[in-house]
Amino acid sequence: MKNFGWTREAERLNGLLAMLGIMAAMGSYALTGQVIPGVW
Repeated sequence: MKNFGWTREAERLNGLLAMLGIMAAMGSYALTGQVIPGVW
């Protein structure tokens, strides 16, 4: 079972999506002053 679990591609995609989510949260907070607009 070669490449079972964490692979370089999976880690890279996970990191990219995490950075995208953090940037989206920061942008949302900068524009609205709320972490999740309409909730907090």
